[in-house]
Amino acid sequence: MKNLYKKFFRTVLAVMLPVMVLTSSCEDESDLEITNDLRVLLVKANGENITTGVVGVANENVVIEITFSHALDQVSFEAALSISGSPTYTLSYDETGSFASLSFPALDYETSYTLDLPIGTYGAGDEALDKAFNLTFTTKEFVPPTLTLSSEETILTEGLAAMVTATISEAISVDVTLDLTFSGTATKDSDYTANLESLTIAAGSTSAAAELTIESDAISEGEETIIIIAVSVNNAIYDENDVTISLFDLLPKMELKGVMELDNYINGTDGRVRAIHILVTEDIANLGEYGIEIAANGAAPDPADIDFTFTDLTSASAGEHLLIVRTDDEANASAYFESSYADFTVITSDAITQNGDDAILLYQNGVSVESFGDPGVDGTGEAWEYTDSWAYKLADEWIYGGVGCVEFATGTGVVSTSECIYPFSSEGIEFRGIMSLSMAAGNGRAYHFRAQKDIDDLSQFGVGIAANGQETSDGVEYNFPAQSASEGEHILLYRDSDESRLTDYFGSCFASFEHAIPSDFVTSNGNDVIELFSGTTLIETYGVLGVNGEGEPWEYTGSWASKVNATWTYAGVDCTRDAIDNATSGCSYTLCD
Repeated sequence: MKNLYKKFFRTVLAVMLPVMVLTSSCEDESDLEITNDLRVLLVKANGENITTGVVGVANENVVIEITFSHALDQVSFEAALSISGSPTYTLSYDETGSFASLSFPALDYETSYTLDLPIGTYGAGDEALDKAFNLTFTTKEFVPPTLTLSSEETILTEGLAAMVTATISEAISVDVTLDLTFSGTATKDSDYTANLESLTIAAGSTSAAAELTIESDAISEGEETIIIIAVSVNNAIYDENDVTISLFDLLPKMELKGVMELDNYINGTDGRVRAIHILVTEDIANLGEYGIEIAANGAAPDPADIDFTFTDLTSASAGEHLLIVRTDDEANASAYFESSYADFTVITSDAITQNGDDAILLYQNGVSVESFGDPGVDGTGEAWEYTDSWAYKLADEWIYGGVGCVEFATGTGVVSTSECIYPFSSEGIEFRGIMSLSMAAGNGRAYHFRAQKDIDDLSQFGVGIAANGQETSDGVEYNFPAQSASEGEHILLYRDSDESRLTDYFGSCFASFEHAIPSDFVTSNGNDVIELFSGTTLIETYGVLGVNGEGEPWEYTGSWASKVNATWTYAGVDCTRDAIDNATSGCSYTLCD
């Protein structure tokens, strides 16, 4: 008998509970009466309860679900239901017939819509709606996405083609349109053609592209440039970036790799090395067709003023690094570069006389095929100035040590003790950033590195943490996995449990890290020292060993530090506190700018 009572009460409870739950959302006591009238019990938009007057409803793939007290007669219900603005939608029902779902694939931004169902009989059992139902909702404000231009090709020769792609940061429900403008030293419709000058990124898509084709001719013109920018952009915010593509008759078999004017690097007072670093990209049988001009103090380039041509060396092999050094500076160069000096093929010349504000041009058969700096511009104060410093082409990007970066090097003034090690002479990897983010979603801990050379096996490098002012190093506590990395690639070593938070926070910028490596090793707080090792040899330290970073300029609690060229910059403690994402944090990480 006891079991029979239990079964009876469970049955009663099962019947009454849905009624109790559904009626709990009613507005006054009269709605609590159990009647046979047809009533609307609940309305949801994409799973969230709403009432009339709601604003900020999504404008894509919206589902309005209306819960009725009784099963509907679908024919009479659909005939009576009206929606202002006549948007496209579909209707569906659950198995009871009392849940009606209206699915809108797309609605206009910042627009009010009203659903009306007048008094009438719409129940499957002739239940009547004795109070008209209406629901007004307003869709979200239009926030235009960011538009960028890009091209995978930055150097082209005659007969080749490149795609210029316009990309928006997120898909939206309206078209994005733009026009492309072309400038530079190359002539449109003569040196190259474009199949499109206007692009449309269709609603729901994120990109559109135009194709540039380089025309072939028999004229030796040397390096020319195409500069593409977007104008007349509608429904997106253009980030004002441009795409620059260099055109060549044929690609030269060598390229500028570095320029330097290392001065005052021995205890801050003595020593000078003026040199130009060339990388041979293909075997060259006749070096005599190449030459170098130093465009001093803002001088305009002039092929008649080529300063250096190869005479002592007649050929070179692919992969060879040539260092053309001022004759008087050769002994200094040998001492400064230490063991890495043997990795150069050294050529001495009295013609290498540049100062750190001079542009450099590479010639082939009397035609300029590449330049460093801005020929015709004095480099003093320019981003590319290399006074008492160097510039280096890492992959396809010029990076800079920073003016005066070799001054006051410790010891006898050699590359290994410099504050800005010349990348060719480095161990092959360096710190680029340290993070201990305090995002709204939680912590994000990571270390950012960059390959300065092609690395066959990353596992030769390791990392250590000296926490809370620890006075002595524990040496290598983590080794990278056995995988390769190419020169210029970015590597992010991050806390494995922080992965989803970091990917959400960085958004599309997370793809800028060619190697994203999770590990439970990354446990540092913003006051800890981080060490980088090659084998067991310490090659770089972030922070000061033996010092708790709290209150120090290098503290990165709730924040990050980033190395720009050879100089560390600091975002400031807690700058990411409660930030939703990098773009809106107020301290966007430098790689993502």
